[in-house]
Amino acid sequence: MRYRACVVLGMLSLASPLGAQDMSQQWAWCLNPDNAFTADQSIGGCTAVIQAARDVPANVAIAFNGRGNSHAAKGQPDRAIEDYGQAIRLNPNYAAPHYNRGNVYLDRDQYDRAIEDYDQAIRLNPDDSLSLTVRGLAWHRKGQYDRAIEDYGQAIRLDPSALVFTIRGTSYSAKGQYDRAIQDFDQALRLSPNEAVPLSSRCYAKASAGALAAALADCDEALRRMPGHADFLDSRGFTYLKMRKLPQALADYDASLKVDPGHAAARFGRGVVRRQMGDVSGGDADIAAATAIDGSVAGRLARRGVVP
Repeated sequence: MRYRACVVLGMLSLASPLGAQDMSQQWAWCLNPDNAFTADQSIGGCTAVIQAARDVPANVAIAFNGRGNSHAAKGQPDRAIEDYGQAIRLNPNYAAPHYNRGNVYLDRDQYDRAIEDYDQAIRLNPDDSLSLTVRGLAWHRKGQYDRAIEDYGQAIRLDPSALVFTIRGTSYSAKGQYDRAIQDFDQALRLSPNEAVPLSSRCYAKASAGALAAALADCDEALRRMPGHADFLDSRGFTYLKMRKLPQALADYDASLKVDPGHAAARFGRGVVRRQMGDVSGGDADIAAATAIDGSVAGRLARRGVVP
């Protein structure tokens, strides 16, 4: 783990009435390595460390960060944010709680607050490719694709992983730069040939660019590797729609929405297909529902050539 050395030093320096062996167990629960313990055990261990180590702020900061991670894992974001804030107050130069709190804000779609925390994590640890990557994701979700691409590029220079090539390709695709997107998806597949996500993403970019036969081959292979994936079904449905193969598109959109009823792009796509097949009222209902889920979906798909 990234902060294991700090934790070990903290354990060794901690004077506790629990005794060294008991405190070692509390630390093990607190840090919850490799999900070996439950979140409740982790919270209990961290709480014991916090109570025992009040005179060693660096140790308490580590424990608050660990407890925040467990609260986040339990779906308690407010309590996680509170604990990360305590860790930061105790040790402002501790990068981990900034990164972790940023992730909670990102999950809550609070992108500006997430970016503020990622900024601090990167300031404290400029070579952290993971913080750069998730900050790029926050910029992407704000629609600021150039800033996302810049962060992904820095992350790739530090750690050229298939994941970062894939998500940078997604930002290029969102900008309509399909050739550059496909190049990134190609690189992701060279680095990790068995992955399915870059194949589906490349399918979507190729279909957007009009390379429909090649797109369909990518989507078919992605679904062979991961059958029933809602995003992959949406990508293939989009490809069939562009190919004017409406029954096949409808079947894929139906399957995608069965897995994920809140998938805005699939619902909008199904609405377009229904309208084109003569079911205008059903299509209008799908399009209205998709827009209610995601107000930007119509514009995104229009830029890719899909309109009601």
